[in-house]
Amino acid sequence: MKKKYPAMNAPAIMKQLGQDWAKVPQGKKESLVSKFEAEKVEYKKQMALVPPEAMEKAMQEKQDKKVAATSLELKKLLKSLEKPTKPVSGYLLFVEAQRPKLPKGLSPTAAIKRLATEWNALPEAKKAPFEAKRDLMKTEHEKAIKIWNAKMEREGKMEQVNDLQEKLSALKNPVDPLAKPKRSPSAFLLFQQECKTIPACANLKGAEKSKWVSSKWEKMSELKRGPYELRAAEAKAEHEKALKRWTRKMEKMGHEV
Repeated sequence: MKKKYPAMNAPAIMKQLGQDWAKVPQGKKESLVSKFEAEKVEYKKQMALVPPEAMEKAMQEKQDKKVAATSLELKKLLKSLEKPTKPVSGYLLFVEAQRPKLPKGLSPTAAIKRLATEWNALPEAKKAPFEAKRDLMKTEHEKAIKIWNAKMEREGKMEQVNDLQEKLSALKNPVDPLAKPKRSPSAFLLFQQECKTIPACANLKGAEKSKWVSSKWEKMSELKRGPYELRAAEAKAEHEKALKRWTRKMEKMGHEV
């Protein structure tokens, strides 16, 4: 059918196949169904011989390929739409500044280890310039993202971005397709998630880590909390859109919301 109608899309091909199948004589249909049932029995026998571990590995590899393909598709789309790139952390700004000062011939692994050790040993006062630069870059990035989002909405391109992001999220974290969208994160939770990338916090565990994050947040000025509050507000707006789409889907399927 694909060779016969090369320009026809998949839904149209399936519709045409359904129409053609309806015209097949009953005797021929029964013969084809019999052949299918015989092949299905043989297939089940062969599948029963496959070790569960091999099956799980194959399924995981297939899932990983789907994630990689969708991630690449989203990356290309965002690049083509010129989405502003996310600024680096204070630690990475420190790395960029210190890299030229490293001894020549140092392996990448040794260099990373050395820079991480130096960063962890720095007093807060010396980390402050890098963190301040990061905060400034984040503020500028948030402004650029807000302008970009408005442009995408205006040009009708945001739906394509949202669809791909949702597809990638579903592939990475398989959930019930009928599940209600989860609540958006608060400003504090966004800050908490970001702290995981900071070496000084990443090395802590359990209650000690929670205490460190809470202390940092409590001491943070309203100005520095601003970018997190803005991101939380944007996440809330996206959650509300997702909730509306989910509600419409449930209503179409006849489910109570």
